[in-house]
Amino acid sequence: MENRKLVKLGRSTLVVSLPKYWVKLAGLNSGDVVSLVSQKDGSLALYSKDIRQEDQREIVLYINPGESEGILTRKIVACYLNGYWTIRLCSTKMFTLEQQHVIRAVSGKIYLRIIEAHSREVLLQSLTDLSKVPVDKGIQRTHFITASMLQDALKALEEKNGELANIVCSLDDDVDQFSILLLRLIRSAALNLTLANVMGLEPIDCLEYQTVIQRIEHVADQAVVIARNIPPLSDKAVSKSLLELILTIGYESYRVYDKAVKAFLNRDLVSANEVIDLQAKINELDQKAAMFLIAEERSIDIACAISSIRESIKRIAEFGKDIAKTAIDRAMYTTEKDQFEGQRKPIVKLPTAEKK
Repeated sequence: MENRKLVKLGRSTLVVSLPKYWVKLAGLNSGDVVSLVSQKDGSLALYSKDIRQEDQREIVLYINPGESEGILTRKIVACYLNGYWTIRLCSTKMFTLEQQHVIRAVSGKIYLRIIEAHSREVLLQSLTDLSKVPVDKGIQRTHFITASMLQDALKALEEKNGELANIVCSLDDDVDQFSILLLRLIRSAALNLTLANVMGLEPIDCLEYQTVIQRIEHVADQAVVIARNIPPLSDKAVSKSLLELILTIGYESYRVYDKAVKAFLNRDLVSANEVIDLQAKINELDQKAAMFLIAEERSIDIACAISSIRESIKRIAEFGKDIAKTAIDRAMYTTEKDQFEGQRKPIVKLPTAEKK
């Protein structure tokens, strides 16, 4: 840290000189404009450029004709998550028909638009202004879709409704789309303090949001697993007692997940602790279901499908517990921060009314 004195200029203006090495490193000259941003802790951040102009980074990816669909998809998604504004795909020879389909499918799912397209080069560009995406509302929307998927999956299991199960599976792409957008936003804010400041985020917020977003996405994935195991059960006689027990665990796990997300968004320490306490009840019911399945179920097809559903329900409860733990950390950090800031604020005593 380097300390510098304030120098009075004129009657009321105070100025401070900038370190010569920093000016040289930033490439500044007399008359150039810099940006000052007030931080939450009262400090000032100095930027060597106009912060209103987003840093539109570009990356070039060279694609081989033999690259698989999975590798190409992961490359594009990784670049998007790392905040690149423009992704230029260049084929070493020529894009295959399968690769062209993959590029169009992936770009449509993650808010990228194809600006230019040729046989050997495709230009993808993000058209989303990250500073205008509200994180909490984005999480609420993603959670709403995921919660409805889980409820419908359990209802489909109860009614052995294959059509409803297919609807649950179709909603998974919406959750993935929102999750990837929010993760891009969080990662960009972690790398760009200016963007984080505009959005009112701190670095620790980015870590907590990333954990919650990923867990919500995992819950949606497990809802899809439950739904995909329902059609094999549609024409089979499943024990009523076993099905009721599985559904009881399922709805308890849904309650854990739903309550955990709400506790995180509301910074509700009490509800978050209640979620963790519910985990013991779910584990007890799960053990009971496992013993029932071993002792009573003789059909291999039913046993495999129910075991897969049971494992997914158990994981949903565990993901809810992870979110609850994050909610507790967030609530405690917020409380400690408020207490610290309260100590810094001057105490103003209002005059009391005189007694007559």
